[in-house]
Amino acid sequence: MTLGAEEFRHNVSAWILINVSANEEEDIISQMIVMPKISRLYTTNGRWDLAAEIQTPTLEAFDVAISQLRQIPGIRETDTSLLLSSRIG
Repeated sequence: MTLGAEEFRHNVSAWILINVSANEEEDIISQMIVMPKISRLYTTNGRWDLAAEIQTPTLEAFDVAISQLRQIPGIRETDTSLLLSSRIG
């Protein structure tokens, strides 16, 4: 989903970088792909194992989505960055 300027103003979007326990990545991915608030999910290299984009209609819904994500067994650490404004589109 590509957010236009108008849609961007009415949603909360963020990238969350995720570090997982060794050999648990596939189990975690299978739990994350069914979470409706996760719009994109990538494997990465380096310090973080996964990068997920989360989109919600409100900050309250965002808080719930992040809490649910952090309860998945094997997720060790996260780093979340809210997307503040669109510079293209």
